[in-house]
Amino acid sequence: MPAESSGTRRNLLIVDDHGPTLRALTARFEHADYRVMPATNASIALGHLNEMKPDVALLDINMPGLDGFKLASELQRKVPDCKCFFISASKSQAQLEKAASMNLPILEKPFDGRELLAALESAHG
Repeated sequence: MPAESSGTRRNLLIVDDHGPTLRALTARFEHADYRVMPATNASIALGHLNEMKPDVALLDINMPGLDGFKLASELQRKVPDCKCFFISASKSQAQLEKAASMNLPILEKPFDGRELLAALESAHG
């Protein structure tokens, strides 16, 4: 099912410092009719907020500089309606607890494309 909602495309922010993952996710969601804003770090991601407000965000947890948790906090402050999801190649107990305290899910790499799309679609009914 495309990401159409009342005739409008959803804006998706994807932040991952791993280029191949970022490119694959960007292609996957552009194909699903999302307007994708890819970023390799939190600074670039926050800069995108001047251009477009995301409806949904996929945030890598482990990044140099501002990590995914701090970025999620900033996004929730600046774009309160944005639904954030963390993405990670591995989940530590500390990460699970931190994500739970923020009431945000962690999606583990590698992804099943259909399941990932379904998770994002469910964020907006």
